[in-house]
Amino acid sequence: MTRRLLIVAVVSLSWLLAAAPVEARPYRLLVARSPASTGAGNLEIGARYQGLYLGNGRDATAGLAAIDPGNLHQISASVRWGIISQLELGFELSGVIFHNPASGETEGAFGDIIATLQGRILSLKRHRLGLFVGFAFPTGPSDVDALPPFWADGTFDVTALLLYELAPTRRFRLVLNAGYNHNGKRDRGDTLPSFDVPDAFIWDIGAAVHFGRRVLAFAELSGRHYFRADVTPVWVDNAHIVELRPSLRVETIPRLVLEVGFGIALTPAAHDMYILRALVGMTYEFSIY
Repeated sequence: MTRRLLIVAVVSLSWLLAAAPVEARPYRLLVARSPASTGAGNLEIGARYQGLYLGNGRDATAGLAAIDPGNLHQISASVRWGIISQLELGFELSGVIFHNPASGETEGAFGDIIATLQGRILSLKRHRLGLFVGFAFPTGPSDVDALPPFWADGTFDVTALLLYELAPTRRFRLVLNAGYNHNGKRDRGDTLPSFDVPDAFIWDIGAAVHFGRRVLAFAELSGRHYFRADVTPVWVDNAHIVELRPSLRVETIPRLVLEVGFGIALTPAAHDMYILRALVGMTYEFSIY
């Protein structure tokens, strides 16, 4: 079995390296979405780690137990396919590691499965306009109340965004997203009632500077504003999550882009859950026909 897996890995790597060359260009941001997308006939595979650190937690009040959020970690794999130059289809799988206050132990679980579709409806010299829709299928741990609602929390979610990009010069780009996030209900097991996660208005602003064709430095400011303060059964006063992320993406060799970013939580509601978010990943884009 080990020999067969090794053969499959070698053949797969050889196929990727021999695939028709494309220019990966670090055009993506980390969270804010540009209307620019994977080229027609190209496939982009990616992997990313992200973790939440240094949360303040919550003291015991009003009959609610104290919560130490602990560290939350996620490793995800993604694939994006450029169906045509204006339309991109994507999928993401993930696994999460978290501290479970109910058991007092660190546990791991399969995360939600995410399917996305992004289309560009306008492309001029300096302006791009697009639409994005994403569906999160509830395969994550919905019974862990300490998981934030924007994590893999085992609910069926739908996100719709309007995407805009302004490129006044060849080196500078401004990316704006705004939209709606519908969240489903958490199934909390046989003994606890389900919890209806509130919907949210979400937005992202990204300012990016290209240094040559291989380096992109940028900063993102993102907000999630839930329509109720109780966003999970234990996070009961955490409606407004705002984060600033200085980030960098570099094409190290043709088609392979490495990325790193550090998110800084700006609102008290976010500080309860985390103060720092770390993101590290890579993407590899190649032609499939």
